[in-house]
Amino acid sequence: SNDKDCGRYVDFTVDGRDGRLTFGKHRGRLVSELVKTEDGKKYLRWVMLKTFPDDFKALITTHLERRAR
Repeated sequence: SNDKDCGRYVDFTVDGRDGRLTFGKHRGRLVSELVKTEDGKKYLRWVMLKTFPDDFKALITTHLERRAR
C-alpha cells in the first residue's frame, strides 16, 4: 500500500476507520460526514472515478456502503 501517497489526500483517524480530506473543496471534512449529504456523496463518487490511492478509495467505499444500508 502506498500510505505516503494517500497522505496527500486524506489524514486517516487513529483507528483507520475514517479520514479527513486534505485537499479540495471539502478539505478538513471527514468521509463519515460527507456521506451524509447529497453534495458530499456526489463528491466522493467523483473521487472514485479519478486516480486516487486504493486505501483512500477503500475507505470511501466502506462509508458509502454503510450509508446505503
